[in-house]
Amino acid sequence: MVYNCSMANKKTVSQNYVKKQFSIVGIALMIYALVVIFMPIGAKVCVENGLFPRIDNPKLSFIISFIGLIIGTVFPFMIVRRVFGTNLKEFTKKTEIDLSDYLINFVVYFGFVAAALYVNTIITKLLGVQGIMLSDVGIVFNEILVDSPIYLFTFIFLSPLLEEYAFRGVLLNSLSKYGRYFALMMTTIVYTLAHASISEMIPSFVMGYLLAKMTLTYKSIRPSLFTHIMGNALLCAFALVPEKYSIFSLVFIAILLILAIILVFSKKYNIISIGSSDSSKRAIKFFLSNIFVIIALLLFVMHTTLITLLKF
Repeated sequence: MVYNCSMANKKTVSQNYVKKQFSIVGIALMIYALVVIFMPIGAKVCVENGLFPRIDNPKLSFIISFIGLIIGTVFPFMIVRRVFGTNLKEFTKKTEIDLSDYLINFVVYFGFVAAALYVNTIITKLLGVQGIMLSDVGIVFNEILVDSPIYLFTFIFLSPLLEEYAFRGVLLNSLSKYGRYFALMMTTIVYTLAHASISEMIPSFVMGYLLAKMTLTYKSIRPSLFTHIMGNALLCAFALVPEKYSIFSLVFIAILLILAIILVFSKKYNIISIGSSDSSKRAIKFFLSNIFVIIALLLFVMHTTLITLLKF
């Protein structure tokens, strides 16, 4: 069996070559899961059982977490980039997009993500699952996290930067050689499963899908990075609203959602249409049947289950 690579060079490659590349992706995702996702759980268990000393200094704790996050994200995806020969500079280039397009992209993104977050919250509350980020009438975060400059820096700037580099800059760009639809769907699924809490699953899927389409449209991660940062910043801003006024947060979200729907149906939301093809479907089947990819995805699912059951 042979596969056609990117539309640009139309290169035909063997099944073994594709299997090797997909295996590298799976191994990189396994490293990411173990270092970024499972190590914090292991460290917490060890501290609670007296195996590790408790770190009371929040700055030192942040530095350790920061180093783990950087190593666990940059290193495995750097391997993917080198194996695929991905030109990251091409995906970080300045793109031709004006302010009005930025605003339209952001309104559509935040409108749908906030709505998905609200729906997901209702579902998790009905299921009795921990990890609620929205109340019935607005957004509610843990006050300790919101009041922490370290957490705010990580949530608003560091996480979007690392996630856009890893998932849209490297993974999406690398997998695109086997078809844009394949890359879009696989990147979205991986990004969704990589988020720990069940309360984040639906909004993470919407986020991953919209940010990936944005990146493919403008052939750069700059618009998605800007949108991701602004979206996280706005969520934090909502969290600072006193709960007795949180109804205004819900009204604002509803207005944004209505505007987002209008923009999409009026075709002012200028995002490319990406349809499936037989080659993309074959690539998806081949990717999801790779043993290393399966193990990586199972690690993500296992982590989500642990977070839910153990209520970390």
